[in-house]
Amino acid sequence: MDIQVFWFSLIVIFFVGFFFLEGFDYGVGIWLPFVARRDSSRQLVVNSIGSVWNGNEVWMVGAGGAIFAAFPLWYATMFSSFYFALMLILFAIALRGLGIEFRGKSKYRMWRYACDSAFFLGSFLLAFLWGVFVGNMIRGLPINSKMVYVGNFGDLLNTYSLLCGLLFVLLFTLHGGLYLRLKIKRKHLITQVINRKLPQLHRVTCIVFFGFLLFTCWETDILGDCYGLTVAAISFIALILSGIKIKSFQKISFFFTSVSVIFLTLTLFVHNYPNVMISSLNSNWNLTIYNSCSSLYSLQIMRIVAFIFVPIIIIYQIFAHMAFRKRKSEKDLG
Repeated sequence: MDIQVFWFSLIVIFFVGFFFLEGFDYGVGIWLPFVARRDSSRQLVVNSIGSVWNGNEVWMVGAGGAIFAAFPLWYATMFSSFYFALMLILFAIALRGLGIEFRGKSKYRMWRYACDSAFFLGSFLLAFLWGVFVGNMIRGLPINSKMVYVGNFGDLLNTYSLLCGLLFVLLFTLHGGLYLRLKIKRKHLITQVINRKLPQLHRVTCIVFFGFLLFTCWETDILGDCYGLTVAAISFIALILSGIKIKSFQKISFFFTSVSVIFLTLTLFVHNYPNVMISSLNSNWNLTIYNSCSSLYSLQIMRIVAFIFVPIIIIYQIFAHMAFRKRKSEKDLG
């Protein structure tokens, strides 16, 4: 395996882990105002991810760090292209973090309501903005021969990327609802509300996903890419399967939405490979894993670091989720 392929694969793993784990985190935040009215119920929703949400964001930091170290030209072009969008993402991350961490710092209702609103708004914005990011990465951006983005912020808000943003919001909300249902006692009112809303949400998500696939076939050359098309189809099929007896098959439904999120993320990288950013102006100006990478010596040295720390991250994540896998109720709030 080429060392460039190794680093590209590692970055793919980071993004897959990030969207899978943060996907249900964002979904839980989006569900908050719709399933919990009482303060204790809202605190229960927040606590369902309170022990793991910080750790889940490590995957985003790992992905960004790996791109910066292994593919600095990709990093430079991507950040210049999405500069304002990434600032919005950082704002939403901070907003969401404040909502989670500061909710219990005051007993006043308005303070907690403000924190809950921040949690919801931050989660919604992050799901939507990451969807817009992925949509533009699949569709391509106006990049010139010097690997410089020559568009503006308005170019990022095209119909295709906005549809992808909507899909991410719906898919993450579905994913988060299924996760939340696994974390709260079966007879709790929150679980009952989620069960009532899930079938309709699933149908809407499937319709939007199907429209996204059709639009992808129109906007890109994915029909000529058997691997990318297959991965996208698996994601859509897994989403459909998650709806089979969605009210009763809790773990199976969550498993299939997990597969759908993972394969939707893989669609971006499998379809683009060996490109990392597509130029909509000229395919000869695409950034690839070979023309945007660091020196071979740097990649070899950093691979040693990756072999040490990546397993630690994975082991920590598994331990954290296993340690806090127990279902919660108001009795656990203390």
